[in-house]
Amino acid sequence: MSVTKRGRHIVALAILLVGLVACATPGPVLTESVGTLRTGINTAREQSRLAFEAANSIARDQAIERKVDDARAVSIAESDFPLAVAQADIDQWATAFGALDLYAASLQKLVDSNLSQGTGDALQALGEQLQNGKAINAKLPSGIAGVFASFGQALVQARAEKKATDVMRRVSPEFSTVMSRMGDAIGADNTSDLRGTVHTNWATVLARIRESFADTPAGNRDARRGVVQQFLDALNARDAQLANLDQLRTSLIALGEAHAAAGRGNHAEALFWVERIDGWLDDVRRRTQEIQKAHEEALKAKKEAEQEARDKAKEKQK
Repeated sequence: MSVTKRGRHIVALAILLVGLVACATPGPVLTESVGTLRTGINTAREQSRLAFEAANSIARDQAIERKVDDARAVSIAESDFPLAVAQADIDQWATAFGALDLYAASLQKLVDSNLSQGTGDALQALGEQLQNGKAINAKLPSGIAGVFASFGQALVQARAEKKATDVMRRVSPEFSTVMSRMGDAIGADNTSDLRGTVHTNWATVLARIRESFADTPAGNRDARRGVVQQFLDALNARDAQLANLDQLRTSLIALGEAHAAAGRGNHAEALFWVERIDGWLDDVRRRTQEIQKAHEEALKAKKEAEQEARDKAKEKQK
């Protein structure tokens, strides 16, 4: 789907949100901006899910094939199937995005005057949890609990505000800092933070494939060709995942810009940034689908080659 079409969908979602609360909103621009911001948060969360999980699936599938092809293997262990991103890390990022969505959900309720008091209490509770809640801080990605605590403190201080734009304006610096630090936690390049970890994990996968190639007899051209294809698939999956993480980092920074624009009451600018984030999600999906398709085609070709070899062996036995 094109960025333009997705932009129309985002506008439609914002209009729907206006319809849901129009009777009690201080203005349509306010409602649209809050809805747009929440859409952006969930789009970035979907980017993270794809970036973290898709390549893990391919890495696991490749590990299965390596294990099946290893004629010397006499046992099986969890370490035989390494992941590019640990499940614990995936869960921590899900917690971070969950907290951001709770914030946006509270802002959506704040545009309804009938819910404003309860929303103020919800913002304070969320702020206190982020500020003092050891339980949630332990579940956040390493290094960002501190900025979430500062954001929580800002939410507590803003709880008395009656308008969502006023809340966003007051906490805008802290929200932007959260986005910036989350981007830093992704990594500025492929040697640092999460991107560095992913790159290192893929290096381990590639090393195992090299070992498999070295152990494959030179005369077994079909088997060696299969190992070469595994190596190329791994390289492509690694590069796609690292590109997806880089795009996620950019989206997080853009989300901070969208929030700041919404806080200023500039819905058009907020929508612009969320449309960019949505377009980047398209890129992530495209890369993920291409890698999955290439992997499936390679696996199919391998199975067909194995079946052909079995058929030839049967013919010789006749």
